[in-house]
Amino acid sequence: MNLGKRTYSSVRWATISSVARILIQTIQLLVLARLLSPEDFGTMAVVTSLFAIVNLFPDFGIGRAVIHYRDLSQRQLSSLYWINIIFSLAFCSILIISSQLLGALYSNSELPQLIIIASFLFPITAIGFLHRILAEKNLQFRVLALIEIFAAIAGISAAIGTAVLGGGASAFATGLIAQALGLSLASVLLLNSKWKPTLSFSFRESVHLVKFGSYAVADALLNTLRHQADILIAALFVGPAALGYYSFARDICLKVGPVIGQILNRVSLPAMSIARDDRHKLERMYLQVLRANCSINFPLYVFMAVFSTELLALFFGETWSKSSELLSIMAIYGIFRATGHPLGNLIYSTGEVRLGLIWNLSLAVIIPAILLVATAAGGMNGLAWALAFSYLALIYPSWLFLMKPLCKTDLNDYIEQIWLPLIISVLSVLPIRWLSTNIAGELHIIVIAGVSTVPVYILLSRFFNRPFYQNILTLVK
Repeated sequence: MNLGKRTYSSVRWATISSVARILIQTIQLLVLARLLSPEDFGTMAVVTSLFAIVNLFPDFGIGRAVIHYRDLSQRQLSSLYWINIIFSLAFCSILIISSQLLGALYSNSELPQLIIIASFLFPITAIGFLHRILAEKNLQFRVLALIEIFAAIAGISAAIGTAVLGGGASAFATGLIAQALGLSLASVLLLNSKWKPTLSFSFRESVHLVKFGSYAVADALLNTLRHQADILIAALFVGPAALGYYSFARDICLKVGPVIGQILNRVSLPAMSIARDDRHKLERMYLQVLRANCSINFPLYVFMAVFSTELLALFFGETWSKSSELLSIMAIYGIFRATGHPLGNLIYSTGEVRLGLIWNLSLAVIIPAILLVATAAGGMNGLAWALAFSYLALIYPSWLFLMKPLCKTDLNDYIEQIWLPLIISVLSVLPIRWLSTNIAGELHIIVIAGVSTVPVYILLSRFFNRPFYQNILTLVK
């Protein structure tokens, strides 16, 4: 099977996995929204943001290095495996020791216990980490999809069970632990047919991989700091309840865009790494990924922004009505954020991790400063609007400093991948919003709007967004 067919097959299985996990996560969110309070969501939002940052260190960029370099030896792979295990145990210990300090910093007595429980994610995840990376490198997404679905089911079962028993915010932490256990155990059992770790270890033979990984992890750290800054800053200004309403709207948006981006990124990174020596082919592949990402994300986000009140009332209940305006703003933020999803793959596939590091270092300084001022002046709404406009302002600089030097992308070609799906999305949703104003009941509005929007969007895409339409047909076939 050639690279093109393998890539489409991988996209298909990655899509199946991600859609299944989205459904499972959505069910979990629907259930927990009715079992837990906004305070529980706000408390766990801080834990999740902290762990999103710290979780980068145990990996130390090893996954990126393994995908980038070809023909790694058994000894090198085993060395990387044990390095990952050692780092994971170290960071687990560091978090346990610092849990009380973090609880005092955010004036939240529940944080230390949740941090201690969640800290065991690191060594558990490390056990099967390299098995999954090697499977991704070889585009073995069928078995990966089945493993990830199994792990997601284990996670939701543990989370809902803990919530039913009155565990409060710890339901999130126990769900994460159960999911990590399922993921690692299944990976070790099902993905070790071609490789398994041995006791051999040579840091000298792996030092260049660790060096590459150090740039990658520094870049990812700065990127993650930028993406988690809003929660960590907001927690300093507002209580758990207000943070809960904000993080709830944020979580709904992050269940959509980044997951879709991950489907494309997981498959496109190995494919782009293979094509990195042919810059014309790399440019074409990058633009295809960007158009697909925008064409899938934009209609979902526009729909979410326009029908935020009805969506929250229908699926999550009146408890979360205070998140309605925030959800609309966060959906706009999601639109602009989606334009940057494929950038990381372009950087890693070309090996230009230093350039990515400089870019993210700049943003990690500028954006948190903007968010800090916006939160102090405008509260949660000010924070949300600051996020949206910050990512809108990044569209041109990201082309100038990253896309243009890395794959010689023309500005007009780049902008076309963004504005065309956005206009089609707006034209598909806004007229239906206007026509639904006289319809009574959230269920009727959402069903009629959803059923009407999909065919309109597909029809407009067939005539005005032909490349995306053809790619979807190929994927379905």
